[in-house]
Amino acid sequence: MRILLVNGNRLEREAHAKLLEARQHRVEHASDCKTAITQLEKGFFEVMLLDNALQGDAVFEILKRMRAMPGLVAPFVVVASERNPGPDFEKLYDEGMCDFVRKPCWREELIARLEAPTRLKQRGPAASRDWTQAKDPLAYAEWGDIGSLIGADLTDLTSHQLDSAPANKQPPTFGMAARIALVATASDTEIRVTIGADHGSLFKLVEMMLGDPHPEKAVLEDLLREIANTAAGAMKRVAPQDEALTTGLPETIAMVDTFSSFNSAPQRFSLRVKGHPIEHSFAVEAICRAKHRVSACDLKEGMVLVRDLRNDAGLLLVPSGTRLTSSAAERVSRLLGRDHLVEVSAAA
Repeated sequence: MRILLVNGNRLEREAHAKLLEARQHRVEHASDCKTAITQLEKGFFEVMLLDNALQGDAVFEILKRMRAMPGLVAPFVVVASERNPGPDFEKLYDEGMCDFVRKPCWREELIARLEAPTRLKQRGPAASRDWTQAKDPLAYAEWGDIGSLIGADLTDLTSHQLDSAPANKQPPTFGMAARIALVATASDTEIRVTIGADHGSLFKLVEMMLGDPHPEKAVLEDLLREIANTAAGAMKRVAPQDEALTTGLPETIAMVDTFSSFNSAPQRFSLRVKGHPIEHSFAVEAICRAKHRVSACDLKEGMVLVRDLRNDAGLLLVPSGTRLTSSAAERVSRLLGRDHLVEVSAAA
């Protein structure tokens, strides 16, 4: 690999050159901006190690002039600095910096960062992971049969036969809802299931099951939570084998509107007590949300990274354990965009 070392310190240049040449790399030197541009005009370099201690704004000048050079195949630029560039960090990335290394350089780290392009080329492009689509729980075929699944389970818990039935064409008005969370341990994905029902249906169901024509609100909530819990149990039983589901506790949610209260279009199913013209309409909403992962564009100040944050080429941007500042979150958002998911452990 052909590497250009741009450093005003002769001793550092020679030390780095000796290290890299021992690994069979071809190394050339430049001590200032003018010499570096001349070297780039003469031939192609895979990598350039650009020292931030160059006089004045030479680092930015080299990067700007590289961008203006017609036909130049830009090298992979690693900037070395004794201190954090601070506000200039974002500008360096904008101008063409690919990676950053802190001085004094740990020799193994310096080698790893300078040889990164070769390793990435050998590895090939990383396959992108679309969490929201590949792990969409509404893709489970069993959601279409949720009425039968719940009806069979509730029949076992009560003295009445509950069957699935065609849903009414008119959407029901929800009086309350229950939500329960399932976690797919294999993909570390959270599935939130919401089941809603209108008060009238719940009153009739309680009357049929318990013989109480005027149940208290707490009884209605208990029944709805039990239905949500039953739905979670049914889905655990029929979920794909590679997705071991664990279940949380159901919670009751007050619903003041109709479907507008849900974040996405619900999946509807209906139940009825056999032998009685009573139909109960419910809705299921499953939200697939990667646990502890947020879109890069949604990073906020105070979030702590669980894993090293790398770009699509596999290069380290921010190490794990870092508590993000507002400027760092903004920079990462701009670099990675909306589709890149980042794992965090906390948010201030």
